[in-house]
Amino acid sequence: MIRFFFFMSLISAMLLSCSSCVTQNKTSIERTSTTQEEIHCDTILPYAEGSFIKLNNDIDLGGKVAQLLSNITLIPGKGVFKNGSLVGNDTKIKGVGILFENVKIHGSWIAKEVSTRMFENLEYENSLADVLALSNSGIYNNVYIGPGEYSVSAKSFLGGLYPKSNSHIIIDGTLRLIPNDYQGCYVIFVDGCQNVIIEGKGCIYGDKYTHKGDNGQWGHGINIYNSKNFSIRNLSVKDCWGDCIYVGENSESILIDNCCLDNGRRQGVSVTSANHVQISNTIITNIAGSDPQYGIDIEPNEGDTVDNVIINNVQCLNCVGGITSWKSKNARIGKIKISNCIIKGTTAKRAVVLELAEEIEMKDCVVYSGENDAINATRVDKLTLKDNKIISTNESPLNIIKCGRSVTRNNTINKKNTLKK
Repeated sequence: MIRFFFFMSLISAMLLSCSSCVTQNKTSIERTSTTQEEIHCDTILPYAEGSFIKLNNDIDLGGKVAQLLSNITLIPGKGVFKNGSLVGNDTKIKGVGILFENVKIHGSWIAKEVSTRMFENLEYENSLADVLALSNSGIYNNVYIGPGEYSVSAKSFLGGLYPKSNSHIIIDGTLRLIPNDYQGCYVIFVDGCQNVIIEGKGCIYGDKYTHKGDNGQWGHGINIYNSKNFSIRNLSVKDCWGDCIYVGENSESILIDNCCLDNGRRQGVSVTSANHVQISNTIITNIAGSDPQYGIDIEPNEGDTVDNVIINNVQCLNCVGGITSWKSKNARIGKIKISNCIIKGTTAKRAVVLELAEEIEMKDCVVYSGENDAINATRVDKLTLKDNKIISTNESPLNIIKCGRSVTRNNTINKKNTLKK
């Protein structure tokens, strides 16, 4: 195959002189996993299909929308595309280097390695949407979001950033939601995705303290709908108007591991429609502001099911409530296993609420409840409480009401402020 290398000084002249390159081409562009937008292309760049383009000089798009012909390969050089929008057409990127400056990304791209290092400037609003736009669900992508602060804007009940399937996203920067007055919106919206990992040393901030309205409780940090094989690891999510993390809409095989979830207004984690969810090695703190205000809430909506939930080695500290389960009409809660957890600093009347489930096992946990109930279990078909330690001044901190088969064994109730040695 003959490889054509177009040097940018020649191409710049061609762009200026070739009026035939300017069209009113309309292209359908993927915007999210469920919707599309149409974009009118002003310019088709004069690179041959299948050619290799090394950027040795800047290409100023002049604020226009430029489209690449199919199967072109871009190679980083000394130049960049700048000031406009660029529509890929199965455009390949070879290597990781600076290619774009103030450029909106659309269309289809093929780049196994995607990085913020490909962009000269990411200080504009929702710039990370352009980084994620370079990923492709048809291949496995490694996406790196480097150190720095990135503003994220979202619309009502939509996300600011949409990961694609088959992505491993490392976030080492800070993502901060631009304040809004929406009842609900999401910094990251994982919608209909499979095989995604999001991890890193970074932090996602909502707008709990800067929110412009008073209504709503659905401003989530990470919102997961109808997704499978999705993991969140090692991240911090803070200051959300609603939940730090929300899992719903028939999601499956979801892992939340080694995360710090702080200062959510409604919940640390809500699980409303999912099968096989694991929350482990995670610290949830300071959940308060809008009911229920629990660290973890297992609560399927009407007609939904939550099943096979594992909560292991989780600390819920200084939240209004610790862990709760509840279901709406015609909903179902299957199995929940809770182990090695610490619940401390709650102010709710019941620190742990286990209700309306088919099977719950809670073992090897420590619950501090002050003068309130520590564990309240109601209408659980099969309940196992064993080897738990309760520290409470309440006369009856452990209550089991209308449960079916119940096993309670080796649970220690200490009415002092310290555990017996």
